[in-house]
Amino acid sequence: MASLIEGLPDAIAMQCLARAPLGMHRAMRAVCRSWRAALRNGGGGSGGAELFRVRSAAGLREEWLFVTSFEPDRVWEAYDPSGGHWHTLPLFPSSIARLSNFGTAALHRQLFVVGGGSDEVDHATGERDRPFASAAVWCFDALQGRWEARSPMLTPRSQFACAAVAGKIIVAGGFGCSRRPLASAEIYDPEADRWDAIADVGEVHNAACSGLVLGGAMALLYKGHSLVQLYDPALDSWTLHGSQWREFPGRLAVVGDEVCGVASSYLIRGLNEPQLWRHWAEYFHRIGFGVAGIGNDLYVVGGILGPQQESMRIHVLKEVDIWSVEGGEFEKKGTTSMTWCSGTVLGCAVVSL
Repeated sequence: MASLIEGLPDAIAMQCLARAPLGMHRAMRAVCRSWRAALRNGGGGSGGAELFRVRSAAGLREEWLFVTSFEPDRVWEAYDPSGGHWHTLPLFPSSIARLSNFGTAALHRQLFVVGGGSDEVDHATGERDRPFASAAVWCFDALQGRWEARSPMLTPRSQFACAAVAGKIIVAGGFGCSRRPLASAEIYDPEADRWDAIADVGEVHNAACSGLVLGGAMALLYKGHSLVQLYDPALDSWTLHGSQWREFPGRLAVVGDEVCGVASSYLIRGLNEPQLWRHWAEYFHRIGFGVAGIGNDLYVVGGILGPQQESMRIHVLKEVDIWSVEGGEFEKKGTTSMTWCSGTVLGCAVVSL
């Protein structure tokens, strides 16, 4: 095989290639065969593995936004903030139509899609398809460039809390196949591909819940309830903490080290006593959107714009608004549009590559 860059040892050339933004790799693979072998990420080639090893050793990391929506079914897209481009993933292989209410987590260049159930509706009868909750776990590996099934959870779940903490995935609460609230919780070790039971959550409500990572700990929040439960892996226990987020029933994301929320035409920053408010009238009628934090930026993703006084039309959105949270106020940095996904956002996660 020809050298990567004429006049340079391949080890030095690989250091150069590894520093190119990931969004440029598709074009770079067309340069020559040796570059294609070094940069390939499909099929698990040794070249791609070496590239990511060099990037990791050099402390190089990019955060990409991964999104899926109600339309089209089974399609995920990834956004490259540095290049400003959207990339379409291979079709999600789950056999469950219109999978929703699942958990997402990101570990080691991998996106995990956990549990959830079908949101498919029989148009003839109005009945929803089954299952309501599943235990299935899927992983998209950026190095392999493909989806693969992983070991299922111990308990099928829907509308549950899910977060990646210290290289592992924690799930808790939610609803089981009987549609009754669950108190159980589990932890997943990706190296062993194994789920283990952990302590039950301290307080259970008949409501959907979500998970955030705060200060390196898993935080569980029930919709419509003010208490936050934090999991301590050293003690294998949950502790209750007060919060003012009950008065802000919107979507939450961690941006930098702070919690940000979007709902009812407001963007806010801060957990118990919000430090910053920003009125944004457009969000008053916007529902079904996703939120995510990348660096110091808050992303408000897709959704549906409901009827307004001047128009009774419902608008299905592809737009993604990007807000800077750095400094003393929210500043809108711009807007990008997804290529395929639109409308209600079912999954939204940030993956480090």
